[in-house]
Amino acid sequence: MIVKFEYSRKKDVENYVKYVLNPPEWLDQKIVKNISSRIKQEDLERLSASKDKPEVYELLEKIVKQAWNNEKDFFEKKISDLTNTWNERENGFIKKLEQFHEKPFLFNTITVHFTTLPINPYNIKERWFMVSIRNPIERQIKTVGHELMHFIFISQYWNYCIEDLGLSEKQVDMIKEALTVFLNTEFSKWIKVEDKGHERESELRDYLLTTKPNASSFPDLLKLVAKNLQKSA
Repeated sequence: MIVKFEYSRKKDVENYVKYVLNPPEWLDQKIVKNISSRIKQEDLERLSASKDKPEVYELLEKIVKQAWNNEKDFFEKKISDLTNTWNERENGFIKKLEQFHEKPFLFNTITVHFTTLPINPYNIKERWFMVSIRNPIERQIKTVGHELMHFIFISQYWNYCIEDLGLSEKQVDMIKEALTVFLNTEFSKWIKVEDKGHERESELRDYLLTTKPNASSFPDLLKLVAKNLQKSA
């Protein structure tokens, strides 16, 4: 299997460190409140006041460790259930991913780290991404499919979009995010939960859906999208 699931407390704590104290502007306020609700107010105040990174890490590690210990049986079952369910779907999904993009999937192994936060970052260079452990299994499967679509697009078409199509990194990032709209159509055999995407890419997602039937190939689809983006820039 390409996708390997595991829980790393270190990775989970790093996720907290990154998003608890300085939530980025793009982060949904519902998620910000969700994060805050997991930490006692007095601990949040201590974290915010502290300028000592080791102290911040140590306190967050205690919070994460306690959360894991409190729900250990539940979490271990979630890991087992997702591993078994994804293993049944992986082969067909990867083949479809390659067919859709008209390129091979270049990664032999990708590690999926579980996080107790509702935020799922990824690192393509280190070949990992995160899945929220408390989410229902079909939402977790959707996250896995979503991130794998990012991985194949970035590895096979990111440079092409910039060097050959003349797009900016911001425009290519928009395409990367918008392409996941096809999880709802082309990949619905494996992805059972709707991928809603971000509001900022909603128009581009609609454009992709209406334009794909007129494209002769996936690179041709990207050319049409590039012309549309450059026209509206």
